[in-house]
Amino acid sequence: MSKLDDVRKNADRLDERLRAQSAGSVRQTEESSSSQHEKDHGPLFWFFYHFQRRVFGGTWRFARRRPFTAFFLFLVVAGFLVAGRALYQPAFLFLRKYFVVGLAVVIVLYLLSRIFSKAKVGGKIAVVLVSLGLGAGLWFWGAPMVNYLALYYHFQSIQKIELAELPLTGNERVQPLNSIATMAAQEALNETQFASSPDFIRRQDGRFDFSMAVGPSPSYPFQRLTQNITQVISVSATSPAPDFSGANRHPVNFDVGEQLLFSRRTSASVIRGFSFSRFFSDQPDQVRFMEDGSGKWVQVVSLVHWKGFIFPRPVFGGVVIVEQQEPGFASILERIFLGKGRWISPSEISDIPWLNGQNLMPEQASRFTAESFRFQRGFLAPFPGYHEGDIRVPNLPDDQNGMPYVTWFNFDGVASLADNGLYDYYGLEPYLEGKSGLNLSLFLPGDGDPQVFFLDHSKQESGFFGSSAVPVKVRESKKEYDWSASAAVESRPFIRDLAGKRRFFWLTTVVTKSDAAGKAFVSGSMPDITLTDALGRQVIWVDRKTIADTKKWEEQILREIGPVWGIQPEPEPQPDILQLPINQDAP
Repeated sequence: MSKLDDVRKNADRLDERLRAQSAGSVRQTEESSSSQHEKDHGPLFWFFYHFQRRVFGGTWRFARRRPFTAFFLFLVVAGFLVAGRALYQPAFLFLRKYFVVGLAVVIVLYLLSRIFSKAKVGGKIAVVLVSLGLGAGLWFWGAPMVNYLALYYHFQSIQKIELAELPLTGNERVQPLNSIATMAAQEALNETQFASSPDFIRRQDGRFDFSMAVGPSPSYPFQRLTQNITQVISVSATSPAPDFSGANRHPVNFDVGEQLLFSRRTSASVIRGFSFSRFFSDQPDQVRFMEDGSGKWVQVVSLVHWKGFIFPRPVFGGVVIVEQQEPGFASILERIFLGKGRWISPSEISDIPWLNGQNLMPEQASRFTAESFRFQRGFLAPFPGYHEGDIRVPNLPDDQNGMPYVTWFNFDGVASLADNGLYDYYGLEPYLEGKSGLNLSLFLPGDGDPQVFFLDHSKQESGFFGSSAVPVKVRESKKEYDWSASAAVESRPFIRDLAGKRRFFWLTTVVTKSDAAGKAFVSGSMPDITLTDALGRQVIWVDRKTIADTKKWEEQILREIGPVWGIQPEPEPQPDILQLPINQDAP
């Protein structure tokens, strides 16, 4: 038995040795295989590999040990992601817009990393420096290149209609936009109130007003968290004296507004209402207040839609209508999780009468279209160092409301496809600063109609000067003015048929600066208005007694510069002399 036991023990020892040798060879094989994999994949791959194993593996182990706690935390995180999607939506939109540039950076860095892994120490330093330089160059110069190509593609794709003559203007607004905002803030509101930026709109009865919402001031966070938008001020835009009395104050009740905080901000609430596809392509822009078809005040949020994948470009994406709603718990839940508003696509706007001809165009999309006309003379026109035939939107430093100027135009007899209504007007000038000729007039329908109308003044050799030259001519015409405290602002088009010909003028308001920085100004209840002939350069100061009547402006134009056109104006009517009876009994 002892010999048999010894044999068994020796067999067991031999078996253990064989197992140990086998395990060692397996470990050696695994180590060599792992070393080979590390060489194949590189450190970046293994960093993410181990990271996801630790994060997801640790999460899974925690969920198995504490399922109820994990489920509760999952609900909290999911609720935050749903309710807070307005916070991170701009980041997704940023990636959407610059995906091509980012992809190019990633590809270049990946290729250089492959070179880096095979290089020696000195070569690795050179590769790192080259990688950083190329990555930065692609990011900082790649975005302008993509924007350049996007502008060119946009210019080629939009529906352009060239005009033979200018349309007429009407319903001229007398007060500048910034003056209305300053008077509302300084004279019409109490300490804790704030008015939104005024917008030029058409009312249901056909009048044209400046509308603005009244809510809590940005200086008071508590009110912004607890109070609603309670009032809309709508004052006449065609009257020289804005009336901020109760007759033009309309009670409303909106639980969302642009000056409110967190989920109560209009743009955040609108983002929560986006569908999955629009979440990655749309963004809210201006918020305007106007009357719907039933006469109720609503918020109309203009949307910018980023069209195209390789060359994304901003276009009109329709509007979201936010109606007044009774406060309550259901309204709060809707605002936080579902968002507010009803989306109306650009194609549906033509079927809604109260939106036709309105001021709906987002400024970002409007200005992008105007910038795209830099390519009207070819692909190389805006190229740095070339600029042959290049044009620009003029920079007007004294105007807080620069171009576009929202203006009412009458296209009867000018363009059969154009409707009368509000348009964004751009007067484009030569690219080089200091040159102020009017090269091109651009008219973008305010209701988002895809057709774009333009008149090429340089081709017609009209000889008009642009709006950037108007302030100097106004100052020259009245040197006795204290121009250190005053400014000629918002030179917008005034076009009339006079003396058998269509005449182009720049309508300018003279304002008084109301702060030391010159950022706010007022023009008073009876402002000074000038009309500058865009061809003859004469400046007419409108008689203050006739500011409210544009027909009288036309008569004054004919009286003052009619002789320059070879027209003899009719004499002004003289008042009748009072005939007193003669006293026959007088000595």
